[in-house]
Amino acid sequence: MKIELDSEAKALYLRLNSGRVADTIELADAIVMDQDGDGRPLGVEFVHAEEFEPFLREHPDLISIPSRLRYESLDKAKTWQVETGMDGDGTDGTGAADNLTLNARFIGEVIAEPSTLDAIPEGSVVVLTPGEAGAASEVRPDLADRLSRQGHAVVVRLLGAPISVSR
Repeated sequence: MKIELDSEAKALYLRLNSGRVADTIELADAIVMDQDGDGRPLGVEFVHAEEFEPFLREHPDLISIPSRLRYESLDKAKTWQVETGMDGDGTDGTGAADNLTLNARFIGEVIAEPSTLDAIPEGSVVVLTPGEAGAASEVRPDLADRLSRQGHAVVVRLLGAPISVSR
């Protein structure tokens, strides 16, 4: 699964699977799903990226957002991964709900200020953490350090604050 983001057009495509598009169905106004010849979902296009969270929150059985998601910027021509650290056990849906919320907040910040992507090195891992103290979805303290020790360029993104980069 990956997000293809066009910050200039303020749109995104949530690619679920690879394959050839055989059919496109309208899920809601300005939200369409591509399917292959067997009816398997290939991706969901959000013409207005800000509809990403509300739509998926209203349709929780459609797509579950994982704790690590690959991103590709169509207008900046680079890729990176976003990590929330919110694995969740899947029994109460809190991990997936937190992953959706944190990714949607990040997407919202990028759409509001596309130059945010300029500070993210190609191929890095962006660790998202909420900006408010005591939030239920705080990132584990060791996550950025562990990823850095594994050789990843790590960008810690405190949502609502400037980006800091460590290598």
